[in-house]
Amino acid sequence: MGYAMRQSLTDGLLNLLFPWDNQCALCTRTLIAPEHVLCCHCQALLDKCLLTAPERVSTHEPLALCVSAFSFEQEARTLIHQLKYSSNASTAFILGLHMCAALLDSPAIRDWDAVVPVPLHPSKLHSRGYNQAQLLAQEIAACYGVSMRPGLLRRIKT
Repeated sequence: MGYAMRQSLTDGLLNLLFPWDNQCALCTRTLIAPEHVLCCHCQALLDKCLLTAPERVSTHEPLALCVSAFSFEQEARTLIHQLKYSSNASTAFILGLHMCAALLDSPAIRDWDAVVPVPLHPSKLHSRGYNQAQLLAQEIAACYGVSMRPGLLRRIKT
């Protein structure tokens, strides 16, 4: 049996035993406990994209209550794109955790009754299979112990 065939069989067996979810979402290295979604190296790279507390809250008046966890670059951008365009719903967990931390430090956010995700257009929902905003909302609602209310907003095509 040639090397290429052995490697192909080995890769197939590894994919069977360790499906894609056990790989780092950024570098695809096999995760080892306690790693989850990202390996330690990629988590350190993502941490470099985190905004500081003063940078998180918008100072632009119409957006005065908007809070961001990351600058939209490098690893953060890659994870967001994986969540939205590459059917990698597992990235919602790590992004949601960082969003919770950013909200925790925000003076603008205090008493909430619920987290409301923005609905996805039905064709996008069908092609993607999930609403990324709803996955993030679930993480935030769980983090803060509040309900998630996906039915409060309706998407209207204009």
